[in-house]
Amino acid sequence: MNSRVLTGAGLFTLGAGAAAAVIFMSGAGAPPNSVLAAAEARANALRQQLEQAESAASDATAVLEFWEREAGDQDSNLARLSTYVPGDAVGPILFDRAKQLAFRSAVSMQDAKLRAHTTRQKVDQIKAALLTPP
Repeated sequence: MNSRVLTGAGLFTLGAGAAAAVIFMSGAGAPPNSVLAAAEARANALRQQLEQAESAASDATAVLEFWEREAGDQDSNLARLSTYVPGDAVGPILFDRAKQLAFRSAVSMQDAKLRAHTTRQKVDQIKAALLTPP
C-alpha cells in the first residue's frame, strides 16, 4: 500500500511539475505588458528627473564656487581696510562698506552651500529610487 501511495504522489508531483513548466514556457508566468510598461515609464521619468537634478547640482556648485571666491576677496578687502590711518575721513566709511559686503558674501556663500547640499541629496535620492524595484 505504501508503494502505491508513493507512486501516486510521485506521479502527481511529476504532473504538476510538467504543468508548471508548460505554463512557464508559454509565458503565462511573465508579468503583463501593462506592468512592464509602467515600470519603463517610471524609469524614464526618474532618468529625466535625474538629468534635471544633476544640472541643478552643477549650477549650484558653480554658484557656490563664485561665492567662496567672493567671500575670500571681501575678507581680504576688509583686512586691508581695517588698517586705515586715524583721522582719515574716508577710511571708516570704506571700512563699514567693506564689512557690509563681507557680511553679504558670507551669507550668500552659506545659502549657496545649503543649495548645493540639497541638490546633491536630491540627486542621490533619485539614483537610489532608480536602483530600487518598483
